[in-house]
Amino acid sequence: MTDNQETVAKNLFAGQNKKSSKKGAYKNPIPSTESYSGVEDTVSLAKERGTIRTPLEQKLEFDALLEMSVEHKYSYELLAELTFRAVSNLSKEDRDRYNEILNRLKQAELHKLRKKAKKK
Repeated sequence: MTDNQETVAKNLFAGQNKKSSKKGAYKNPIPSTESYSGVEDTVSLAKERGTIRTPLEQKLEFDALLEMSVEHKYSYELLAELTFRAVSNLSKEDRDRYNEILNRLKQAELHKLRKKAKKK
């Protein structure tokens, strides 16, 4: 070993206790503060998909709107736009009623999804 290599080697291992820092030496595991319970109950409506059964005539009209649309590539985007327009035109009382119904339906759907997740 040259003097330079010895200096580098000393600097790399400076401050380490040779007795306690053996390579591959057993170290006690760090105790966990909380246990892992697996996948958490994270049910989200955004991840789920629903089905709307419409008469074929209305589906074709919707598909024509979607194909004609420059802004929307997917059906859920067009449906969201149509829903937004309809809700925007509601009166204050009707919009409040709409929000109450929407919250009730969301809670019912979340309840179903949680119940379904517990069965698995």
